[in-house]
Amino acid sequence: MKKAVIIVSLFLISAVLFLAFQTEKDSREFVKVMDKSFQKPVNSWQMFDGPSPLIFRADANGFHRENIDGAMAEMAAGNLPNPLFSPNGKYVASIASDANPTREDQENEWQLRIFDDQFELISQIKLPRYLDENAPAMAISNRDGSVITGRPATGELRFLSPSGEIQREITLFADADFDLERSLILRISADGQKIAVLASKRGAAPADSNAPNPDGEPHLIIFSASGDELSRTRLPGFAANQLRINPVGDQFLVNGYTVHQTSGAIERYASLYNENGEAVWQSDILFKHAAFSENGANLILSDNQRVLTVDISANAQLWQAEFAPENGMISAVSIANSGDAAVLVAKNEFRDGIFLFEQPQLQIRNRNGEVLQQFDFSQHSFEHPGLALSPNGDVLKIGFRHSFQMYRKTL
Repeated sequence: MKKAVIIVSLFLISAVLFLAFQTEKDSREFVKVMDKSFQKPVNSWQMFDGPSPLIFRADANGFHRENIDGAMAEMAAGNLPNPLFSPNGKYVASIASDANPTREDQENEWQLRIFDDQFELISQIKLPRYLDENAPAMAISNRDGSVITGRPATGELRFLSPSGEIQREITLFADADFDLERSLILRISADGQKIAVLASKRGAAPADSNAPNPDGEPHLIIFSASGDELSRTRLPGFAANQLRINPVGDQFLVNGYTVHQTSGAIERYASLYNENGEAVWQSDILFKHAAFSENGANLILSDNQRVLTVDISANAQLWQAEFAPENGMISAVSIANSGDAAVLVAKNEFRDGIFLFEQPQLQIRNRNGEVLQQFDFSQHSFEHPGLALSPNGDVLKIGFRHSFQMYRKTL
């Protein structure tokens, strides 16, 4: 009997100590450990896991890449607003053209330059450029810098080796006509094994318009790294324009909508699909920002005012929150493996030809949606911010127009 009492007592003491430790752990706050200023404005940021995030800025000479320690590589000035990255930043590309095609010279070339993680140029690839068409859709693999390109107007894909050799060519829709309004978005998983394609057969129009066929018929199509089609899913709605793939490569997030011209109503949705193309979760949010945790277990997504998180293993929403328009709009989100999340909100104003975001406010919330910490960054501004929680949730990185800051949780 005494032995049983002792065992129960030890169990209760252990439970109390465990709960006390958890409470202490959950109550830790972020403390600033780095604040670096930049005289020239940083136009946009990309952050990847590691002790020093990568910084990308644009000026009259083109794009520049540097890390916090100052290593730098210049990229070609191009017609894309931002350079293109492989999922973990191991490869980065810039696309440019020396001239614009004319009616007499209907074809020209895009010059695609690919850099490795040591900022060295590893290849230059020439791609056809066609009259009236935008730059091709592209995605770069983490595995070896191989590239997938897509021509939206025709729905044609090309699988290219790192040196630019064509490995495979695919036409997504055999029954679709040439259409400059078609959508085409490409994404590659972090391990390079899955390629997700969001593509429509035609440009969409309002559901009750006089267009011959207003339904764009958007599809989610999953390929293997070699170009074998694994699944094809017709998406709800007449149009879709956002696609994300989780690092594991087995979950795919898309959004879509249908516009009704007469009433002005817009049907919105966000859907999560598994690798078989089956919908496992859906919401009525038309997301602008979204991020998966590194382990693929959690998802955060938002429109301008509403943010929510999803437990992917349960395919269930964890929490949602709304920010009043007078406080600004959601500008960036990030989520850790634990489900802790960061949400950046700021007010925007069109000034000197750019949208400038000012008076930023940042919230850190736990897995249940409770606010753990708030930051007032009203002295800073940004065009395209940087925001990243480390996978373990202990490091916070944030980039503004003239400043980079890093925070760590206290012990």
